[in-house]
Amino acid sequence: MSHTKLLIKNTGILIFGEVMSRVFSFFLIILIARYLGDVGLGKYSFVFAFVGVFSVLSDFGSTVYMTREISRDTSLSDKYFGKVFVFKLLVGLLATVLPVVVIFFTSQSMEIKTGVLLTSIAMFFYYIAFSFRAVVNAFEVQGYQSLYVISERIIAFILGAFVLYRGYGLLALLAVLVLSNASSYFILYKLVSKNIIKFQLKFDYPFIKSFLKSSAPFWFTTIFMTIYFKIDTVMLSFMKDYAVTGWYNAAYKIIDALSFVPFVIITVVFPPMSKFYKSNANFLRILYEKVFYYLALLALPLGLGATMLADRIILFVYKQSFVNSVIALQILMWALVLIFVNYMMGYFLNSIEKQKLFTLTTGLCAVINIILNFILIPPYSFKGAAIATVATEFFNFVMLYYFTSKNGYKINLSILAKPLIATVFMGIIIYYTMFLHLLLIIPIAIAAYFAILLIMRGIHKEELDIAKMVYLQFSSKFK
Repeated sequence: MSHTKLLIKNTGILIFGEVMSRVFSFFLIILIARYLGDVGLGKYSFVFAFVGVFSVLSDFGSTVYMTREISRDTSLSDKYFGKVFVFKLLVGLLATVLPVVVIFFTSQSMEIKTGVLLTSIAMFFYYIAFSFRAVVNAFEVQGYQSLYVISERIIAFILGAFVLYRGYGLLALLAVLVLSNASSYFILYKLVSKNIIKFQLKFDYPFIKSFLKSSAPFWFTTIFMTIYFKIDTVMLSFMKDYAVTGWYNAAYKIIDALSFVPFVIITVVFPPMSKFYKSNANFLRILYEKVFYYLALLALPLGLGATMLADRIILFVYKQSFVNSVIALQILMWALVLIFVNYMMGYFLNSIEKQKLFTLTTGLCAVINIILNFILIPPYSFKGAAIATVATEFFNFVMLYYFTSKNGYKINLSILAKPLIATVFMGIIIYYTMFLHLLLIIPIAIAAYFAILLIMRGIHKEELDIAKMVYLQFSSKFK
């Protein structure tokens, strides 16, 4: 199978898996918001953000490094996996125990402390699954990853909906997530161990020491990204209250649901980019420029459309009790626009062995984000946290664009002129169709945007053929 067809196949499979996973996740968030209210959603968001801060101890950069190296030489899987997995078990246990210990030294309620305990156990299974997911991505058999994420979300949604409907509350819901994460982990374990690699568990200190030396930049990147994406929720909870945290996270969950787009695309293109850096520099450049353009093409209308329709979206999804989330969504959408291309540039640096530059950028962003949150949350509450997120992502974009350009992969931003013009016209269409129902405005806006792009030749036959192949791959999953 050609590289292009394999990329398209894997993209279709991952889109299917991620769409299904995000749909179930988002509907579960809606149920949490409606049954537990803004305070309940705030507590739920806090325990996951708090535990998530400690997740940096669960990986040490091993997942990204292992994916890159095995994708270049699959014979390395036997050498790496058994030894790395033992290490992952040990650091996963550390990342599970520490948040439980730390939370008991705070003034949080027993409900929150118990919630952190349950969430830590659930996340342990999530942590150790990453070794298997690295192998799946390196071998480019993304169907296993899709099955893993879908099975976890289906179990979580069905049982979660049941306990919420019966009024069992937050802790019962978190217990359900322990079950869903454990079940999906064992599914992935069986698939990989039976069909991809046979491995023996072995603790090899010299190997781990050498491995960690190479993977350290990836680990520091993970540390900084985790702090950056989790710290605002934690700081809001401590500096304000759970209701405010709930309003902010109601908007943030929408951003998280939409972020599957760059996640899927980068997951698919990262292994081949790593290969082409060693074997085909010209194809690497073409692939990078094309993916950057596609992501920007999707992000720009998403940002403007959601900003204009934020009040309709929030009221449609969460109802009147979350009306305070409207302004947060309007601000955070522009962080998402930047995330689309920033994620691409960051992982591109990883693929060309410039991971230290990505680490430097994310480290500076983490520091900036914490400082901005300290300055902006006291006077502006959740709106300040949202502004801090956008400002940090803008800084991230400037730094990543500079580093990719400096290393010979500069993208002329004038290529975004046609998507920008089409986005403006789409905004005009939205303005004049505001009297319609939200579910009518969205497809009309999408159709108008792509029609204008086609007229301006912002999309060519090549892109249409690729989109058609992805659609056929995606739609075949429903047959």
